[in-house]
Amino acid sequence: MKKFIFTLPKKNEDPEGSLKKYLINKVAKKYNWLSLDGIDEPKLNVLGIQYAGPSDYLTFGISTKHNVSWAPTHSYHPAIIDADKFDLYHDFFAAMERLDKYAKINHPFYVEHDYDYKNIFGMPVKVYPTFIQVGYNIIPRNKPSFFDTVDEKTRLTLVHISSIANSL
Repeated sequence: MKKFIFTLPKKNEDPEGSLKKYLINKVAKKYNWLSLDGIDEPKLNVLGIQYAGPSDYLTFGISTKHNVSWAPTHSYHPAIIDADKFDLYHDFFAAMERLDKYAKINHPFYVEHDYDYKNIFGMPVKVYPTFIQVGYNIIPRNKPSFFDTVDEKTRLTLVHISSIANSL
């Protein structure tokens, strides 16, 4: 199921809200392609995820406008009731694993079926430790002299793809 919820810790479990801060920072920095309600446009209401309090829910995949949103503790919306739930305090590692999977699936260059990403030019991309495979082309990592052997148009395309793949 794509939709899931993290229940924020109770006030006595995390008095400083450290886990919520960690989670929001992780999404904002590591998974910056995921949109956050109240931070990214469109701003739907004044109270974004930064206003979620103890025992409230951080929702993933439920909002139609943002990847990450929030709901009060006792929300009875059908999507919230049906979603998988993780207690951020007690199930932290399972929650982080689920977040990683969700972020990967929602990455704009992600494709399934033996490739890691799909480039904006429609070419599938597979990332290996020493090279990047773009379609049938192999781009060595850490060998800039390789780019001297291809024509200018191909070089620009491969450099663009390589820089995207190296940043992931």
